[in-house]
Amino acid sequence: MALGVATSLLLERGFPITRLHAGGVLASIVGLALIYKVVPSAQVRWGAAAAAAILVGSGLIVLRQVFTAGFIALAGIERLYGTISAIAIFVIATGFAWTILLFGFSFAHAVQFRDELLAHDAPPPAAKKPGPLEETTQLLLRLTEAWHAGVSLDASTLAETCSRGRPDDLRSRMKRLDTAGLVVVEGDAIRLARPPDTITLYAVARAVGDAAPRAVPKGADPASAILRALYMRADAEERGVLQGTSLEDVYRPHARRRSAETDHGNLRLGGEATAPGRKGGSGGKHGSGVVPRAGGLAPPAEPEDGAV
Repeated sequence: MALGVATSLLLERGFPITRLHAGGVLASIVGLALIYKVVPSAQVRWGAAAAAAILVGSGLIVLRQVFTAGFIALAGIERLYGTISAIAIFVIATGFAWTILLFGFSFAHAVQFRDELLAHDAPPPAAKKPGPLEETTQLLLRLTEAWHAGVSLDASTLAETCSRGRPDDLRSRMKRLDTAGLVVVEGDAIRLARPPDTITLYAVARAVGDAAPRAVPKGADPASAILRALYMRADAEERGVLQGTSLEDVYRPHARRRSAETDHGNLRLGGEATAPGRKGGSGGKHGSGVVPRAGGLAPPAEPEDGAV
């Protein structure tokens, strides 16, 4: 705000701030290099700070020229609204300048750790087998589809659709989720305890014991204190990502892809009960493993052979 007011007053008095002076440009780059070197709490090399200063200094020069030209072009508006119009323009310019300045910190970090950043482009190694969070999320995605269809699933059907061979293992996992308040197990029927957009992946991870924070150093020396703070920060960021992602967020892309294909793919309720259950909201045929959700109407039983 103060920068915008000062710049607008200088322009009104005819100061030649639109001209480029080599000394001023060099002084700006040196000042920016000092900022990128001193301000971060981490150690920054002079080369990375200088590269960021040159880039940001050039960007600020271009920004100044563009906004100054715009101010001159809008001279009629300035006569109409007075100094307030100039203040508004240069407050906006200050916002852009701040964005460019912050980008310089990221650029300095990228330059200093360019070797590691290039190594990050390598594809991550594939897991030999799914972990507890992945397996449980796959199960809950089937229950999410059943939630949208208005039905419940039994353990055997859920095990078949998720390629889990032993229903006993599935019941044990569902019992843990039931204790955590994520699913409801009523006899052999299983359903989500609440809407899928209110169940986060962090809650799922906690229920299956896959959210334990990493062990932190307990020493009193400076290295242990720094590593302890870094580990806690990394755990907090990971927890924030999982807490910001719900089952519905994971389910939607699969549902859109499935609806665009003729084959239902991996997400299906089992048997041929998927389509009727989705349309009627009450479930499928006898013996399909799809159970009407509590409060719904059960479908009429199919007559036996020879019955009228």
